Amino acid sequence: MYFDGNLMFFNQEFNGKDELFKFIGDNFEKAGYVTADFVNGIRKRESLYPTGLVLQDCCVAIPHTDADKVVKSQLQFITLKKPVKFFQMADNTSEIEVNFVVSLALKEAHAQLEMLQKLMGMFADADLMKKLLACSNIEETKALFAANGIE
Repeated sequence: MYFDGNLMFFNQEFNGKDELFKFIGDNFEKAGYVTADFVNGIRKRESLYPTGLVLQDCCVAIPHTDADKVVKSQLQFITLKKPVKFFQMADNTSEIEVNFVVSLALKEAHAQLEMLQKLMGMFADADLMKKLLACSNIEETKALFAANGIE
């Protein structure tokens, strides 16, 4: 439901957040999940409310924007060959180096909170995060998310 296999990318390399956001937006838009305003929405929201999160052995970012820029709900998963700098959630001044990204495109506003809660539950499990970072194919990645209630 939330993971289109065509929107999982492994060992990607970007020259910063803007390039990453464009990649996310282009993929979502080509697949018909978001409007053309999605990337600008992510950039604006990220500047006000950063989504970088420090975990035990890695860092993750969860870029997303308002539901009005979403046509149909979907998630995008990206592992990074080299980290991309994000500001830390709850601290708009500390930069962290993110290893992977889960971008949300959710049509209903309440779904964002529910999905963030599920993701935070996953992120709290250090062993699960090691497995997720080691994933190199769509089936394996989808299975890990599905085992945690995200399909």
